[in-house]
This record gives sequence, structure tokens and C-alpha cells, in this order.
Amino acid sequence: MRWEPVRCGRMGRRVIITGAPGWVGRVAMDVVRDAPGGNTPELILSARSDRLLLHGGTAVEVCRTSSLPDRELGADPLVIHAGFPTQDQVEVMGGGAYVAAITELRATMLEVISRHGPLDLIYLSSGAATSVEHGVEVAERTQVYGQAKLDDEAAYAEAMARTGGRLCIVRAF
Repeated sequence: MRWEPVRCGRMGRRVIITGAPGWVGRVAMDVVRDAPGGNTPELILSARSDRLLLHGGTAVEVCRTSSLPDRELGADPLVIHAGFPTQDQVEVMGGGAYVAAITELRATMLEVISRHGPLDLIYLSSGAATSVEHGVEVAERTQVYGQAKLDDEAAYAEAMARTGGRLCIVRAF
């Protein structure tokens, strides 16, 4: 494993943030916009909605995550993938529907990697993946969610290795 810095503020670099309306997406947006050196990259925000209201009341356009494979992302984009149905949605949607939604989202992101790689990908995973990985007994919703995150991690690692991109998996606990 090699460690290299990922510079989001390189001239001409686009930064794509999935799940822009969520807490992590909003924080990522603020961090990228305040990148040091005055080289604020172009942001492409994606979510299930079409618009996002920022803290100051400004509305910004948001593209659908499903449209990302067909968009022009530029050379060497940085993708911060924080958009996914949360653990509580396992119970709301039901396990089968939840897995189907995650599988569809994963396929979309794998298409982004395939069409636009090599790229840098920061993937927000979960501590639930660690529980499942180590066989810790957890609630059914945590089991479904954690397994989905493990499957994402494996799929993204394989795809990034194929394209020569860099991957950072962040497990939030």
C-alpha cells in the first residue's frame, strides 16, 4: 500500500460529490470550496433531488447520481462518494428493496469508474462493515447495511485496481 496526498484544488480538476444534501456531502462541499491556494475546483453535486439549498439560502443545481456516467467529468476527477440509503432505510424499504437500491447505485458508480477512470475515489463506508467482517452479532438492519458496505468496498477496490485510480475507504463509526 502506498500513501499519496489527494489534492482537490489542482487547476481544472472537477470534484464530484454524491449525496451532496447529506451531512458528509455538505461538509465535503465546504472543505473543497475552501481549498487552500485559491484553486477552487469545479464542483459537480449529485443526489436524488434537483436542487440544494445552501446555508446562506443560495440554491444550487444538483444532478441525479444516475446521470454521472454520461456527464463530462474532465480529466482526473476526484469523486467523494457519500450518497447512499442510510441504515435506517433497511427497515423502511425492507431488506430486499434496500439491497436492490444499493446494487443499482453500486452499478452506477462502477460505470463512472469504468468510463472516467483513472480517478481518485473517496468512499464513505461504515463501521457496520467491520462488525459484519468480523462476525459480530448485530441487528438484522445492521447486518444488511454492513454487508452492502463490504460489497461496495470490494467492488470499488477491484474497479479502481483495474483502472489505476486511487481509492480511500473511510469507515465512519
